[in-house]
Amino acid sequence: MNKLFLLSFVFCSVTVLKAQTFTFVNEDTICYGLPGDAPHSSDSINNNSSTGFYIDVVRVQNNHPLNWGSAFCLDICYPAATDSVRYFLLPNEKQMFILHFFTDTFPDDTGIVLMKFKNVSIPSNTVYQWFYGITMLNASVNTISKEVGVKVFPSPISPNSTFCFRIAEQQNTSEDFTLLIYDVCGKTASRIDGLMNGDNYLSLNLSEGMYVYCLLKGNTRVKTGKIAVAK
Repeated sequence: MNKLFLLSFVFCSVTVLKAQTFTFVNEDTICYGLPGDAPHSSDSINNNSSTGFYIDVVRVQNNHPLNWGSAFCLDICYPAATDSVRYFLLPNEKQMFILHFFTDTFPDDTGIVLMKFKNVSIPSNTVYQWFYGITMLNASVNTISKEVGVKVFPSPISPNSTFCFRIAEQQNTSEDFTLLIYDVCGKTASRIDGLMNGDNYLSLNLSEGMYVYCLLKGNTRVKTGKIAVAK
């Protein structure tokens, strides 16, 4: 009887712990703004259970230009010097998470922040998320175009290999595109001018890792995304 009770207790405990998980839902982790603005990314932490639990929210890396800063908000906005907080996630709660970049007046700069979200009760329920803040002239948050699609293949691409960067523009104009690629430190890894609507075959000297691209048409940002490079 005692063994049966113990097994039942362990089973119930494991079931409860298994149910106490969260998911991180990101809308867009690449945010743009004019020099001197404070671009931000708005996402959410979703409790998937009817039980509340604690999560640790940690700013693991904070890579940005000298005069930049960053800060994050949950139920409140924390000072820029705060790197970690322990937050109680209420049952079935959808808690907004906002990451702010504070920029200076120089254009074409990039800041990158790596955040960790860890379930205190179930450490395996941990999510890492990169956030990118980029300042560009004439690059407000409303310049993304739904009329331009991008596909990168193969994905991931191999280092120093040729890959296809396909641009699908509904209104095919004669104006060229410019592709900017940033590495994880926020530095410009490559700039390619003269891309056209359709298939563009590129060969870039990129090492393994994750990159962020920005596709411009003139001075207007029309698409952003990520490029993975792996062997």
